[in-house]
Amino acid sequence: MAASGMINAVPYLQIIEDPCYRFNLEPDVTKLTKISGLVGWWDFTDITTTYQNVAGTSGATNVGDVIRNIRNKAVISTKLGNFLRTVTDVAYGPTVQAGGSGEKAFAEFEYDGSVPEHVACLHGKNTAGFGGTTDGSIFSTADMINTDKTIFIVADYSRDQAAGSAEYHYTSSSIVNDNVTEKTDVQYMDPADSDKSTLQIPYNDTTEDHIDNSTENIWKMDACLITIRTGLGTNNTEYRVNMGYCDTLGGDSITYSTLSATYIKNMEVGQFSIGGHPQASGAQLGSWRNGRIYQLAVYNRRVSDEEVKCIEEWMMNFHEILPVYSGLVGWWDFTRRDPGNMYISRTGTGTAVVSNGDEIGWIKNLAPGDGAGLDKLGSFLRAHDDTSAYRPVFQATGGINDKTYATFDDGAGTNPARGLRGGYFTTANCNDDGGETTTKFSDLVLNMAAQTVFIICRAEVDNFSANGYTFFMEGQAAGGGTNLLTQTGAKVASDDKYHWLYIDTPSGSTAEAVTSSTMNNTARCVMLHSKASSGGMTITFDGALAGQTSPVSDSCSFAKTSNNTDGAPRFALGCTSAADTGVTAGSWGGDIYEVLYYNKTLSPTEIACVESYINNKYGLNFS
Repeated sequence: MAASGMINAVPYLQIIEDPCYRFNLEPDVTKLTKISGLVGWWDFTDITTTYQNVAGTSGATNVGDVIRNIRNKAVISTKLGNFLRTVTDVAYGPTVQAGGSGEKAFAEFEYDGSVPEHVACLHGKNTAGFGGTTDGSIFSTADMINTDKTIFIVADYSRDQAAGSAEYHYTSSSIVNDNVTEKTDVQYMDPADSDKSTLQIPYNDTTEDHIDNSTENIWKMDACLITIRTGLGTNNTEYRVNMGYCDTLGGDSITYSTLSATYIKNMEVGQFSIGGHPQASGAQLGSWRNGRIYQLAVYNRRVSDEEVKCIEEWMMNFHEILPVYSGLVGWWDFTRRDPGNMYISRTGTGTAVVSNGDEIGWIKNLAPGDGAGLDKLGSFLRAHDDTSAYRPVFQATGGINDKTYATFDDGAGTNPARGLRGGYFTTANCNDDGGETTTKFSDLVLNMAAQTVFIICRAEVDNFSANGYTFFMEGQAAGGGTNLLTQTGAKVASDDKYHWLYIDTPSGSTAEAVTSSTMNNTARCVMLHSKASSGGMTITFDGALAGQTSPVSDSCSFAKTSNNTDGAPRFALGCTSAADTGVTAGSWGGDIYEVLYYNKTLSPTEIACVESYINNKYGLNFS
């Protein structure tokens, strides 16, 4: 095997120091099979394993193809069937979609109220033609032990799923210890318990343990990794979200639970399903409404700490999963071409942005906000007008780490009005420009001394002919004050340094952090971080301190319902915008890949988590 030859060429000590070294050498498409005990691996990112017909002979490889069969990539003889499938060739199933998290393919389990739910899921069983390892008699020869298994799920969750009933990632049922009683393991999002992810594990004929992760409203994440590792005894079962240590949504991201007893489930007459909960009658409960599943893997043992680390780190990096959502109020990502993220028209309809040279008229704010999608920097940003003068240009080639990006100006003032903005302007209703209602942009209140912003960008040239803005915002003092509050991040032409500026007008209160050196045309991550302390307003370039000052402890509100006075709310990306009309100017002289805006002072651990995400995604080297 090629990997073995490569390992032999590496010093023995390096292998000992990095327990994931051998694992990381394996190709992504077979990597999980190298850790023993893998009985199920359904990988929707690998379109060579998905088919449009239940027989598995016609590939489902194009966007929109219905998946009616998916092959189990596990290779051992005791695997959980050879494949999963829909009921018939006319049944609805998930569809192939592209451009998801990490630019990976995924299965979209889109729920349509006019279609019976029972046709949506994919399942296998010992019935002839349903994927059993011995067709028609045995689904799997595996004995699944409730206190000795590990499950990894990469998926995302739509708020539209909150339909008052549980929606299921997977179900697994078969005969238990007494060889008579059928019991079912299920994993689902529970709307009756603050939309937590829940695992239901039976341990005798009548009783089940319900294991909840403590992370509420799990649907808020764009994509996430769930890891479940079971064990018998007090607090010996782990339920982790995004590796469990990054404070994903506030509070603990790892929960320890107790399984009361062991049972062994004989899978010869068992079944396994993804995207629903089939019943003995053939009906189905809890389809996975409007959600995406990337991959699901099951190990028939409790894998070791080192093995969990290797698998989790690979899945987080492979899918480019953002690990911290707590406090996230703005997230604009030009590297993603999944449905609904960017459109050419500023109406947010029509042709999506997917090709090199497409102009960007509209981009979604991927930050979750609250349950109604509020309390964030607008639902979307858009160009001032549907012309080349105002729309930045999508670039599909030539980016750092092969990532796509948006180009605004060239640094010489050729396209000074290109940018994307939202707010309450005199030219339209506020909700036409990303606002919550026709007259209000957002209920969000930003604390100027408690925020963290990451901007992955590149200046086109070393010397700008005019100020170029990465972002611009304006609101009014929280609590009904009349003061106009403005905040900007820009490369200033007079010194070609990056300036993070806050101004309170008319009080004259200001705070400005300026980098000590000029900002050249190297791609970088700019982090702006503020906390209420002396010198607590800092700028870093790729993790290295570049400038600092002391912040002003003001709060900025975006809830003003007047659109032609000072403090009318607005936010702009790659430009500034005029208070009344929203016309854009001051375009950023270069490229922007992604912007993350947190309305909190991220902790050192949280910063390290986000920087790890950025470093993996863009190949930047943080100090």
